[in-house]
Amino acid sequence: MHYLDFVVDGTSLRERMRVSEGFVTAFSREWRLRSASESADELLGQRPTEGLSAGRTALYICADCGDLGCGALTASLHVSDAEIS
Repeated sequence: MHYLDFVVDGTSLRERMRVSEGFVTAFSREWRLRSASESADELLGQRPTEGLSAGRTALYICADCGDLGCGALTASLHVSDAEIS
């Protein structure tokens, strides 16, 4: 399976978080339900992620269907003029 991953300080976030092989980022080409720009807007908090409370974003989602209901790794998102954390 091919997908894009996040790299933090030179290390795969998937490896750091020990994410199961059944999960991919929202940029997976296997089933992409949204355009890449819509997925990026959700990741950066510029549009809400359906199914998540405000201020959260999905980092990894089900590789089979992309549905948050199948399980996901999400994170709290804080955006300011100086940084995204």
